[in-house]
Amino acid sequence: MKAAAIAVLLLMLPWLADAEQSRDRINVVARVLPHVSLEALQEPSALDVSENDLERGFVEARARYAVQTNARDGYTLRFAPRVGLADRILIHGLGSPVVLGDLEVDVLQAAAAAVIELSFRIELGPGLIVGSYPWPVSVTASADWTPAKK
Repeated sequence: MKAAAIAVLLLMLPWLADAEQSRDRINVVARVLPHVSLEALQEPSALDVSENDLERGFVEARARYAVQTNARDGYTLRFAPRVGLADRILIHGLGSPVVLGDLEVDVLQAAAAAVIELSFRIELGPGLIVGSYPWPVSVTASADWTPAKK
């Protein structure tokens, strides 16, 4: 009887082995969307205009921003003017000078975490008087996401 039980188990062994190897598979794909963060490390809170600035016609200022991103294709810095304070704003520190008029300007940047140091030459608009004005440039960053092509 013992020999018969062992024989039955030996005959069932391939079936038991197949039962252990039978598994369901689920493919999981995770996609991390690109993102970028921009932190003003040093940015004037106001544009202080003196009598000398009015005579020269411009004010110069500096700003520093920390950028962190996971976007392999780079990110976009957007400069938006506060209309009415400046005829134009020249921005240096991004490779080529950027000229900001009445419309927003987007500048594509390489994908790298960095500290960006910018200098602004704010050419004053007509009718300004000595005083303190809101900072005339808004700086934001974005990482565009486009689905991968199959």
